[in-house]
Amino acid sequence: MLHFNDVVNSLSNHPFAIAIRRGLTLMIPMMILGSFAVFINNLPINAYQDFMSGMFGENWRLLGTYVHQGTFAIMAMGMLLTISYSIASMSPLAREHEVHPLIVATVSLACLFAIMKVEDGWLRIGWLGALGVFIAIVVACSSAYMFLYFSTIKHLKVRVYSNAAEPIVAQAISSLLPALLTISVFASFHCLMTYMGFNDIYETINSWLKGWLVGKSSTLSTGLIFVVLIHLGWFFGIHGNNALELVTQTLFVPALAVNQNLLAQGGAPTEIFTKQFFDVFVFLGGSGATLCLIAAILIGVRRSNTKQIAMISTLPSIFNVNEIMIFGVPIVFNLYLLVPFVVLPALLTIITYAAMSWGVVPLTVSQVEWTTPILLGGYKATGSIAGALLQLFNFLVGIIVYLPFIRKYEERLAQGVDETLQNLLHEVHHLSKSQKMVLLHRQDSIGNMARLLATDLKSDLKKGNIKLEYQPQVNALKQVTGVEALLRWRHEHLGLIAPPIAIALAEECGLIHELGGWIIENSCHQLKEWSDEGLTSLSLSINITPTQLDDASLPPKIRAILQETGIQPQRVELEITEQVALGGTDRMNILNELKQMGLRLAMDDFGMGHSSLIYLKEFHLDTIKLDGSLVRELNTNYKCGEIIVSIVRLSRSMGIRVIAEYVETEAQQKTLLELGCSNYQGYLYSPSLPPDKLPEFCGRHQ
Repeated sequence: MLHFNDVVNSLSNHPFAIAIRRGLTLMIPMMILGSFAVFINNLPINAYQDFMSGMFGENWRLLGTYVHQGTFAIMAMGMLLTISYSIASMSPLAREHEVHPLIVATVSLACLFAIMKVEDGWLRIGWLGALGVFIAIVVACSSAYMFLYFSTIKHLKVRVYSNAAEPIVAQAISSLLPALLTISVFASFHCLMTYMGFNDIYETINSWLKGWLVGKSSTLSTGLIFVVLIHLGWFFGIHGNNALELVTQTLFVPALAVNQNLLAQGGAPTEIFTKQFFDVFVFLGGSGATLCLIAAILIGVRRSNTKQIAMISTLPSIFNVNEIMIFGVPIVFNLYLLVPFVVLPALLTIITYAAMSWGVVPLTVSQVEWTTPILLGGYKATGSIAGALLQLFNFLVGIIVYLPFIRKYEERLAQGVDETLQNLLHEVHHLSKSQKMVLLHRQDSIGNMARLLATDLKSDLKKGNIKLEYQPQVNALKQVTGVEALLRWRHEHLGLIAPPIAIALAEECGLIHELGGWIIENSCHQLKEWSDEGLTSLSLSINITPTQLDDASLPPKIRAILQETGIQPQRVELEITEQVALGGTDRMNILNELKQMGLRLAMDDFGMGHSSLIYLKEFHLDTIKLDGSLVRELNTNYKCGEIIVSIVRLSRSMGIRVIAEYVETEAQQKTLLELGCSNYQGYLYSPSLPPDKLPEFCGRHQ
């Protein structure tokens, strides 16, 4: 039997769901701008409204209105473009058949327009905003996949062979027939709907929703169906409040007038379910009681993008503007938050109904603006402090309901981040065999993660989030002979980042010379401090990337550091890899210059490549470090022992020291010693240590 989490994870990782989340994420800036425009225009403080009118005139809201037009009013269209683009950028079909994602997004937009109703020769652009999000999502997914499928059919491609044609021109022309077919399918669907009497697909869906409730009496069951439909609509991208506005106007707006008339005549109010009942006591912070969700995130989440979005959304949500949360977290199509988002409003409806029907809280009798903050709204709607206390109670209940779900959601997000980091590390190892990394231009989760980390790398270097630790190197007598400087990057939100990722991103974004120089300078100064403490025989190994050896100023920089610290060059060993040889004679010249300065030279991961032995002849090596795979499989694969014996004997004849890395067990160390290798580095002796811990370790291993 499938576990609930397994089902949710499976659905959440479906390409449709991933594309929708990415599309919504790309719209976050628009949602933030639109939300603040609504907030600024509708802030329910009379003094503020009077000040703005006096300062900027009666038309001061025009600026916010125009910002709203450019954000919320085109929300559906923006989501359609971003979702269809995301589908194409992730699709293997698009890459295989050279279909540009922008062409896919443009075709999807044409398909959306093809199903929209035309009145007096004009499209009903009102459906391009929040009202049309659901249809936009459906059209984006279906049209994108349909167009990509048609693009795989060989006979539908129009080829352009002119040498003058740019690649994008050839892609555009080859998309002509697939685009025609895709748009025609949606246009034909519109024709069929019209023939069947459904002139407007948007109105058809809204009418179906309204049909559930219009004409029913105002009872608890009606109220529950009302709030459940609103929130199910929001979950699927349908503006539930607007879709059921007719129900609100028919059932719940007149109910308040009844209460007010009875109160004016000296009677007692009788109608529990009014518009204010839902706006004030159920929709805390907007649909879904998102103010409760924000509080749950701020309480239950330590560090994440979700918490940042919640913090940005807090002020608008206090005044019931919650689009940032709905589309930014997002809640739309978020299976992890479906249950609390739908169930909590129903629960608050029952709690509020019980409190009012039992006489604990007075019924609503006053009109309250929808932007009125919590507590104040409860008091104004009922004319009693009990109303404010009920709001507070509902708010606390909402936090309790949301907390376990938001924690589960964050666990999944953290798991997804870890998986992406692992995939990024795998790509780094895979690409390290070539001369150049290609990570930052990828249009997938790995590329997104790489760009995020590359952006933070330079700032974290200045903030001090990047440090050096040192792993001891010991001999057969367990005496510490040297240390290797190892990079440690602790990202503010993602935790410890694997060093190969940091180095690869520094290489690709052009930061490697600055980062490499920082490592050399700081490790040499640290060696100077240890020397002052009496560790005068300790040597230092520093990894040098091939790109660093393309910098002709590297030798004089190292010379200056050595002169400044007074460190003898023979105590510093530079570790290189086989990739150095791919740089040609320029790198060899720089290596020779470094050797002439007195620095030692080590070859890392020796034995990994087929040409390792050649480098014994090409480079003037002082040390070779055995490839970790040879050490790890030493006691399970006899061939590893044979290789190590050969390397040790050859190195000994040439006066080259051999160090075995990744030594983790006594059995490995014993076998290595029997094979002639007497220098080790690995967890058997110590992991990498902070600088202040190393002297104590060395004192125990003299």
